[in-house]
Amino acid sequence: MPLLPGKRRKPRDIPRRFNVSGFLGGALCVIVGAITPFSFHFVGDLFFSEIFLPLVLPFLLVVKGREMFRSTMRPILLLMGLWLAGQILTDIFRQTAMENWLRGDANIIFFGIDLLALVALMSKNDNRKILFVVAYAISRLVEARFSPSVEEGRFPWKFGYAPGLVLLTLLAGCYFYKRRNYPLMILVFLAFSAVNVVMNYRSMVLFMLLVIAMTVPIVPERVGRLQLLPRGPTARLFVTAALALAAGGAALGVVELATKSGILGAEQQEKNEKQAQSLGGILLGGRPEILVSSRAILDSPIIGHGSWPKEPRYTEMLTDIEARYGIHVDLESGDESRAGVIPSHSSLFGSWVAAGIAGAIFWFYLLPQVVKALVKVTSLRFTLAPLYAYLLVNLFWDIFFSPFNGNHRILAAFDLVIMIDTLEARLPALAAEVSGHIGRFARRPLVWRPSLPADANRF
Repeated sequence: MPLLPGKRRKPRDIPRRFNVSGFLGGALCVIVGAITPFSFHFVGDLFFSEIFLPLVLPFLLVVKGREMFRSTMRPILLLMGLWLAGQILTDIFRQTAMENWLRGDANIIFFGIDLLALVALMSKNDNRKILFVVAYAISRLVEARFSPSVEEGRFPWKFGYAPGLVLLTLLAGCYFYKRRNYPLMILVFLAFSAVNVVMNYRSMVLFMLLVIAMTVPIVPERVGRLQLLPRGPTARLFVTAALALAAGGAALGVVELATKSGILGAEQQEKNEKQAQSLGGILLGGRPEILVSSRAILDSPIIGHGSWPKEPRYTEMLTDIEARYGIHVDLESGDESRAGVIPSHSSLFGSWVAAGIAGAIFWFYLLPQVVKALVKVTSLRFTLAPLYAYLLVNLFWDIFFSPFNGNHRILAAFDLVIMIDTLEARLPALAAEVSGHIGRFARRPLVWRPSLPADANRF
């Protein structure tokens, strides 16, 4: 019906223009997330997402090339290139078998492709990140139920269902967090942590407690004109470290209490007790491979041992450590130590062993960047803070305590997108800071978003 002169059309009467490019970008994020858990064997494990992303990368380079190579990305890509060069030179020096050479180089190259593609698709766009997370979480649960790997068959909760469920739990927590319903968010996270205590998934208990400690503002930023929490980056770093130590101590106490109370199975209880008595306590007791890879690094700190290096004396060293302390180690995803490869169980140590110092520099550069991003997440109260905090803590943990291969490549690339966006986000205005009485929860949400360009939601 035509409008009368002088009558304005109501906003709901104005049809919205369908954003084709935005829909296409979101659809690509869903596809990548859904196919990431599935793989097939070709020389090494090749994931469907890493077949799909190289196909769309040329198109992404055309439409998002400037975004891919912006200033924050350049040192990461440069050091990744240095890592690849170090791997190639090490393999030439060590005369690595061609099959292993291809696997080592592909591990780095596909990581670079994953990072570039995910930056183009998701950077500065929280909606697409959520689409990827939901698609990956659901697909991971489906894969664990109907097509479990060897590791998922042995430990269905730790390697199968928990990685997907934790992401859905975090998104639910973000929903409550946005509405400042902190008690319900804490209850959801603690309930999930309790399940992990019973299932003896100890690192997940630590992660969830860290997320609570770093995101819930039990103490407000300020009360009236009184600033309670420090503003400076250095002081914030100490606050974040204190929160992390408190959460770590709480997680350790919970695990010890569960072990002594007898709620765990006999095998899990014995495992915790033996690892707690070993060198380095539960942390290194569950990862004695790090002690062996440290020795391999000392033996050749500049030039690595090559891609997938098989040196029996290091494998025997791991066996001796396990026998000495009676440690039973879970078979991790992608763990090659039982096949004679130098054990590492760490992205940093594994890259250093394989590619030499050039492989370690990349991860050493990332460590302070991850810490800076965590400090920023702790300082700000934005909608996806619980999810961001978890992914950044997970990235920091993986650098030291998880092997870098398999779908760790694309998940690490996604974590790096989170890190980059957080580092580039601008601080909110002073007027937006939380105020109120100590111990009281604010009624209205403080939604923080990064400073985005006008076309951020376009492809």
